[in-house]
Amino acid sequence: MRTEKYVIKSVHFVYTTQKPWLRKYSKTMANQAGNSMNAQVVLNLGQDALWTMLLVAGPLLIIALVIGLLVSIVQAATQINEMTLSFIPKVLAIFFCLLALGPWMLSTLVDYSRRLIQSIPGMIG
Repeated sequence: MRTEKYVIKSVHFVYTTQKPWLRKYSKTMANQAGNSMNAQVVLNLGQDALWTMLLVAGPLLIIALVIGLLVSIVQAATQINEMTLSFIPKVLAIFFCLLALGPWMLSTLVDYSRRLIQSIPGMIG
């Protein structure tokens, strides 16, 4: 507990000396930082971040996996062992997937960012 108080006071000191307009907000943060932030909140934030990352990156990774598998099957059947042959179909498939799913991915990231930013006051006090 003593080190947490020291860290909070040192952060408070840095903010108040470098940016005077943050003085009252940093004092509030220093007084209430230990009250509402606990391990469960941190775990929930991490879980939400990982879930959002999987939602956004998952379709692209699945498309790349499927295209790579199909190209490798064709290469095995035709005995063509060219490494660059699988690169172009993957890039094209990911490009078209980004065109199709880009707006959804962007709205998902914006929603996550908005929820995270709006939850900051509840986390610190």
